[in-house]
Amino acid sequence: MSQLNALRPEGLLNRLMAQNHFRLAFEIAKALGVRSDAIMLKWAKAKVRSMVAADDRSGIDIAASNEHIKACVAKNMAQAKGLSYVEVAETAKDCGREELFLSILELEPLAAKYVDAMLAGQARGKDAAVRMERALMKAVDSNNADLVFMCLIKSQGLPKFTTLGTPEREEMAEAMAAVFLRHFAVSQAGSGNRQEFFATRPQG
Repeated sequence: MSQLNALRPEGLLNRLMAQNHFRLAFEIAKALGVRSDAIMLKWAKAKVRSMVAADDRSGIDIAASNEHIKACVAKNMAQAKGLSYVEVAETAKDCGREELFLSILELEPLAAKYVDAMLAGQARGKDAAVRMERALMKAVDSNNADLVFMCLIKSQGLPKFTTLGTPEREEMAEAMAAVFLRHFAVSQAGSGNRQEFFATRPQG
């Protein structure tokens, strides 16, 4: 009891989480009026790891497993508004589930965090092209010229995009990148560079 009394609430919660007692930690945090964001995030990461391991042992279909895990994460994390899904998605990637990484990351509400996560890491070939395509689509939909321009720069040397979803997205991406070049990168962006940046757009 003396050890318990000596612990601050954060210390008690950390010990409970270290022993995977997330539900108890969550209820204690709620009773003490302590924010439970960190508990929910650690629970989600641990849940992804445990569910992936269990499904791998059982031999369940990977696509069905990914959908089940994503639904579980989404349902529970919705209880804590404003949480980022990036760390949870990266946990799936660390478990060797690229498709689950992409799926969970689609839940991320902040375009900048989504794009950063998509462009990070060492994805190659088709995986890199898929990530770039989705990152650019999110950047265009966010109307953030900085994000669009960053995607176009990082796209150099990758396989061609298959699609950006709609012609409107393609036109908007080009227009926003042109605005960025004109106002923020004039010294490095002659017409030759501009053509190079747009070379990744699908043809015809």
